Amino acid sequence: MIKREMVTMLHHDAIVAPSDNQIVVKRGTSFVHNQTQHLDYLGKFQYDDVSEEEMKAVLTITFVDFVQLMKWGIVSCFVFGFIRLIYCWRRR
Repeated sequence: MIKREMVTMLHHDAIVAPSDNQIVVKRGTSFVHNQTQHLDYLGKFQYDDVSEEEMKAVLTITFVDFVQLMKWGIVSCFVFGFIRLIYCWRRR
């Protein structure tokens, strides 16, 4: 689930805010490299934007609350921090 979310964010970012190495210029026209592949992926797996309120709720959750909420059993602090990092990254 997390992997798909990250890949979806990468495809979305490639369309919305492409980096310099993702932009191709041909005959004076610039476009995103593999744009149709990015759009096809986003057609299959929709990108859902997170509101400011949802972001704040995720960032204020404690480690104990997270473990109980997710019901994963033993969760390392690394996993908890990684998931919070993903949501912080989406905020940019």
